[in-house]
Amino acid sequence: AQEITDVFNGIFAQLRKTPKNIEQATELREFMAGVPAEVMKVASDMTKCIATYSTLESFCVRMTTDDTYQRWRVFGCPKQTYDLMSKVQEDLKGLEASFFKQMTEEQSEFDENLIDLAGIIESFAQYSDLGKIKEIFENVESVNERLRQANAQAKLFNSREGLFSKDQSDYSQLQQLQKEWEPFSQLWVTAYHWLNDSEKWMNGSFGEIDAKHCEASATNGAKTLFKTVKAFEKRENVSKVLDIAKNIKDQIDAFQPYVPIVLGLRNQGMRERHWKHVSDLVGVDVTPEMEDFTLKHFLEIGMEKHAAEIQESGDRSGKELAIENQLNAMKAAWDGVQFDCKEPYRTTETYILKGADEVIALLDEQIVVTQAMQFSPFNKPFKDEIDEWAAKLLYISECLDAWLKVQRAWMYLQPIFDSPDIMKQLPTEGKKFKLVDNKWRQVMGRVHNHPHALNACSQEGLLETWTHANEDLDMVQKGLDDYLETKR
Repeated sequence: AQEITDVFNGIFAQLRKTPKNIEQATELREFMAGVPAEVMKVASDMTKCIATYSTLESFCVRMTTDDTYQRWRVFGCPKQTYDLMSKVQEDLKGLEASFFKQMTEEQSEFDENLIDLAGIIESFAQYSDLGKIKEIFENVESVNERLRQANAQAKLFNSREGLFSKDQSDYSQLQQLQKEWEPFSQLWVTAYHWLNDSEKWMNGSFGEIDAKHCEASATNGAKTLFKTVKAFEKRENVSKVLDIAKNIKDQIDAFQPYVPIVLGLRNQGMRERHWKHVSDLVGVDVTPEMEDFTLKHFLEIGMEKHAAEIQESGDRSGKELAIENQLNAMKAAWDGVQFDCKEPYRTTETYILKGADEVIALLDEQIVVTQAMQFSPFNKPFKDEIDEWAAKLLYISECLDAWLKVQRAWMYLQPIFDSPDIMKQLPTEGKKFKLVDNKWRQVMGRVHNHPHALNACSQEGLLETWTHANEDLDMVQKGLDDYLETKR
């Protein structure tokens, strides 16, 4: 009974919610349309529940006041639901009428707002004072915001008219206003940012210029104003703003040849050697520490003539920086790479190499990358360092291969030559194995204390040690095989 009444309580809660707008009213109507189906879902349970109460009553089972209340609640819920729905239907008619009236009033205000916007947009044809650029820009942003809001409002009105089953209002006037407004907005937004930014770029500290933003601003600004000028040329009575658009476009076009200088010298890879190259090009000492470190000064000393070479030098510096960073990253990748030699191997009281797979994978990857760096045309400043690193990686790779080969042989032979009987039968081979065993224990004891893989594998003379050890173990294995053959 409780579960059934909970279902109806949920329905009652939804029906008693008062809609605040036509969207919520529509949602409530949609909910009510589904209520009969919800009632049908619990109809079978209601029938069983009422039948149970009747059976209990026929057996004179005494029921509590709460049981009786629940019984009649279950019985009366469907009617209570439909009665409430009828009341809500009537209430919705009044609410929807008030919502429609409210929307009609808002639409009247909206129409007046569009007329006001049209007047403001028309007045922008007279704006011509660049000295008031900040004030004009703020007005432009205000109009842009009003147009954004008007667009959203128009969509809302059309949506609500659909919910009221009314024909949608024609707001094509708003689209026309936006079309008329677009060139004005593009002009004054571009002009405002251009005048502010170009002043900083020319006279501010060159080291604070965002090269990517500078390039994008010049490129996009030129494209935007090209379209803006074309748009104004097709209109009448906009000669003043057309002149301003041409003026700003000419400024941007004039600045375009300076962009390669900015891109080149603001490259993060610029180092002393690159600044020296630039200084040699222009015949003047140019460094980030110079007193007049501005783009304006660079142009005064004739840097524009060498813009292409300067950009190329900057590009080269960036590619050299990428190699430098990659080389440093490869070295740093070894910081946390260690062999696992914490626990002794069985009862040998010494250790074996574990974790070699990670080392081998890192080696293989870095050898390929380093070889590619050796063939890069931008490796000159780091060639010696790259060659040294390549040689080190190859040494480590060969050393680790020999080391693991020794380990495999040692792990097979150690329990065999741990037997006194074998040592007596094969004294020469036993002596050779003991020499290798002693060297193994010495090296592995050092690795146990200092497990850093790069350092462990790059010890001077270690490759030679393992090469000789492998030769000795091959001889020991051969002697052992011959001995076992004689015993068959």
